[in-house]
Amino acid sequence: MSAKHFFLRSFSCLLTLAIAFHFTACVPWSARKHVEMQTLAQKRDENGIVVEAITQTHEYGTMSTLISPEGPGTASFSHSLTFYLEDSHGKSLLSFLREDDRHFYPYEFLPVAHSPYWIATKSSRGNPHGHDLVSLVVFDRRDIVHKRTFDVLWRGRIKSDDGNRTLLFEGEQGIQRYDVLSDTLELEGTKK
Repeated sequence: MSAKHFFLRSFSCLLTLAIAFHFTACVPWSARKHVEMQTLAQKRDENGIVVEAITQTHEYGTMSTLISPEGPGTASFSHSLTFYLEDSHGKSLLSFLREDDRHFYPYEFLPVAHSPYWIATKSSRGNPHGHDLVSLVVFDRRDIVHKRTFDVLWRGRIKSDDGNRTLLFEGEQGIQRYDVLSDTLELEGTKK
């Protein structure tokens, strides 16, 4: 191989690498990590002072795209939600409630009055019969206390009038009462 041929081949390789480096290392085309924090629910004492809160950290990445069906834009990826219980003792990670890309349905949180417990509900919609499966997790700052799944009519609507100690919902067999503290389900006066 002649020196001229070697020089041209090396120069074209270096030029290709320089162009590739320029477009991938440029700030507008690089990936960025984002962290957003949000308070989702609060438990208050009889004076209205917040004594506990459920907070969430949402981590995700974004990257500018040059080529897509819609043209240049921003794509997001790797969504991850982490939940915490914050109180006078500090901040506790609720690792049993972690969500990722495969299960990106939001939790709804309800404080249970006059107790150390919280309720996390998650509804999976789309049942062909018009019902929702509602997953319910009763937990404290350390772990899960109870876990249940209910078949609920009327778009997963659950009501409570006693500080979330008893939950009412309509199932196929009628109105049902779930006692959060004792983990019992009653249907028209009979316990399950």
